[in-house]
Amino acid sequence: MTPRTIPGYGVTVSLPADWVGTKPPAQVVSFGVKYLYRAPEATSGFHPNLNLVVSPIPAGVTLRQWLFSGASAAFQYAGKTTAVLINGVPGVHYESTKATRFGSTPLLTDEYAFVRKGHVFLLTYSALASTRARYEPVFSASAETIRFSANPLARTSA
Repeated sequence: MTPRTIPGYGVTVSLPADWVGTKPPAQVVSFGVKYLYRAPEATSGFHPNLNLVVSPIPAGVTLRQWLFSGASAAFQYAGKTTAVLINGVPGVHYESTKATRFGSTPLLTDEYAFVRKGHVFLLTYSALASTRARYEPVFSASAETIRFSANPLARTSA
């Protein structure tokens, strides 16, 4: 695992050394994705990946409420949600193999959400559900390395 700093967002996370970082493709920018890392190899056309979404959180809304609002409301019943504390920062962890798909193929969705400076930082790891045994340990180890700078939005506007 190699530490990587997500440009402009003050987030550092360790990932496999061969994963490549890039700005996200246009089709996911509309969902709020700010940056993307992906494995070089694809399985059935899908690259395991980590993406970062940064979005303002309305006053009075909890992290859990934000995570399961709108179109994502049903996802809370398709996976497991737990409170986490990673490097001193409280957050929410969500994992499912039923919530999302790549075409008709189920995905392993492993998300970690945190509130920093009035914004939600949502780090989502994804892989084909059929590769869960291979990637779940990678995603868990990586998530334990998530760190935020003192001012994560200093260089950008979310």
